[in-house]
Amino acid sequence: MSRSGQAGVEYIVLIGVLLFFFIPIVYYSLTLATNSVKQSQVENIVNRLGKAADAAYALGPGSQEIIAITVPEGVQSTTIGGSTEREILLQVTGSGGVSDIHVSTKARLVGNLPMTKGTYFIKVEALPGGLVNITQR
Repeated sequence: MSRSGQAGVEYIVLIGVLLFFFIPIVYYSLTLATNSVKQSQVENIVNRLGKAADAAYALGPGSQEIIAITVPEGVQSTTIGGSTEREILLQVTGSGGVSDIHVSTKARLVGNLPMTKGTYFIKVEALPGGLVNITQR
């Protein structure tokens, strides 16, 4: 009778040890996957806005495009124009710290983007003088 009790305790200890090693691996994997998805979403936003800005610039004043974007959680800042006036920059936090994701355009840019998590419609509009305005609709 005491042999079967000992076997039960051994199984419980074995399961405990396995969980002790397995749970951190699962947590780490999920964190990496979440950060990868977030990074991918922000790269997609920046690239789509850059292409839309270049297209509006090429078509001239009055042309516009509405783009639906989904901003993930963790976006710390957005910059339209920047020091060169031709850059779209989003800073996003991840497990490794803050990452800068940016794209350069042919057009001079003005405007702003939302930083809070959610889905937004962004208007990309060519203005006179070679400017492209990027704002929330």
